[in-house]
Amino acid sequence: MGGAFDPNAFDGSKVAFDDPMGRWNWAFRDSLLLDNELQSVMATPRKCDRQGRAPYRVPRAQHLMILNHSTGLDIAVLEQISKAVVEESEVVLRLDDDELKLLSNFLASLEKKAKRELERRAFSALRQHFMQIESMIRGL
Repeated sequence: MGGAFDPNAFDGSKVAFDDPMGRWNWAFRDSLLLDNELQSVMATPRKCDRQGRAPYRVPRAQHLMILNHSTGLDIAVLEQISKAVVEESEVVLRLDDDELKLLSNFLASLEKKAKRELERRAFSALRQHFMQIESMIRGL
């Protein structure tokens, strides 16, 4: 094709493939859960506990992604994420307004660092999800 060809230049270990089942779950379950949760927050304001934290549902797979990439996450937010209530395919996080903002900022940094397209998409969607919730709360 008009240039030199080096068959040894390709390094298969540098290729990062997305998990097909993870992609399927994201497309048909996880992103839908986030959309439904956002609609629910818009329809019914969340009741906060004594510490000012409200419950928010996220897909279990994304909860695990956050935990697996938690280096640099604010300690208070990490504590809330670590003690979240795990249900079947979703997790209930309890966060206050400031923790929502910290989590959104953290997800933005993870989105930039993600090597796989599916992770990048998931972090982006979670970031946008929590930013929308935060803006709705601050608008009240």
